[in-house]
Parts: sequence; structure tokens; C-alpha cells
Amino acid sequence: MLYEKVKINLNRLDYNLKELYSDVKITERTTHNKFFFQIEAIGRFENLLESNETREVKSLVLIEKNDLNFEEVKWSYSVDPTNSKADFIERISKVEELARDIYNTVSKRQMDSAYLKRTPVLYELINENLNVIEEDPLEKEIIGIVEKFDVSIEDMITEKVKGKKHLKIYYKKMSISDKLKLEAKLNNLQGVSYISFIDDFIKVNLID
Repeated sequence: MLYEKVKINLNRLDYNLKELYSDVKITERTTHNKFFFQIEAIGRFENLLESNETREVKSLVLIEKNDLNFEEVKWSYSVDPTNSKADFIERISKVEELARDIYNTVSKRQMDSAYLKRTPVLYELINENLNVIEEDPLEKEIIGIVEKFDVSIEDMITEKVKGKKHLKIYYKKMSISDKLKLEAKLNNLQGVSYISFIDDFIKVNLID
């Protein structure tokens, strides 16, 4: 009976989250003899910051299995899913409102503001003839090249500063020799102006 109730509530949560987020992943985890569910959900959010940009934001939520046996669920969410040392905030929600409450931690900006500013800006390129949304082929090619260097990409932001468009790729760990090789490869791409390595991100300056 205990397992059945947890299963029903988990399925309900999964369904409701998929109504709000474009990508939802629920996995089982064990730590210190506790069993819990880890929820990773990625969605598109508008008007999070001062601008009207659409950003892609990730939510990371933990729920102990036993807590899903009740109509009121105790859960916690990370204020910065890209930082393993970030704080988790505890909440209690009714099962039917849980997905919406998780979504609201982002929409109501109840997360680390620095993380929200790092989230990728989504640009939709409309093909007027086909009336479909297309990916930016240059950005896709840039990411493909970066990934070949076995780099852990944390975040990606496309933005314009003073009329100049650039791509910021937040990453972890890269040797100096790999940086030089990567810079040479990216500089050979048509549409790329120059490359900079600043703190923890690669800045790819694009030609409009």
C-alpha cells in the first residue's frame, strides 16, 4: 500500500511537470541510508530579468520517497543547479500543487540571481516560408567543436552588447594547450570574429 501511494503521486507529479517544462527527468537516489527522488526539469521562462528575453532554466528538486506517501509533500530545491555546493531550500506543498510550486521557484525568481543571469538566452529564428523554428547553425557548430575537447559545458548564453553579438560558454577544466587549439579551430569558422577566455567562460564574438 505504501509503494502504491508513492507510485501514484510520483506519476501525477511527472505528468504535471511535463505540462510546465520541456524536459523532465526523475531518478532514484540513495544517500546516508535515505531513499529519495531527484528531479531535473528544464523549461523556457520569459521576463525573468529586466529584459523580455526567453531563458532556458533548470530546476533541481529532491523528495524523500516516504514523503510522497502523503497529500502534503516535503521537498527541497537548489537555488543554483549548476553548483553542487549551492543551498537547498525546503518547502511543503500539496501533491496537486507541487509541480506548479516547483515551477514558481523559477518564475518568481526564488533562485540565485547570479545563476539566473547565467542561464542561456533562447533566440528563435523564424523561417517565413516554412513557418518553423530553426536552430542557429553557427552556434550548433561552435558547441560541437567545444564538446570534442571533452569540456564540461555548464551553461551557454547568447547576448548582444553595444550591438555586437557574442556567445558565452561556461565550462569546467581546460588545459592551456587545448585552449590554444580550440581558439584556432573556432577562429577558422565563418561568422566568428575572435575568441576570448575570461574567468570560467569562453567568449565567442560573432560577426552580425
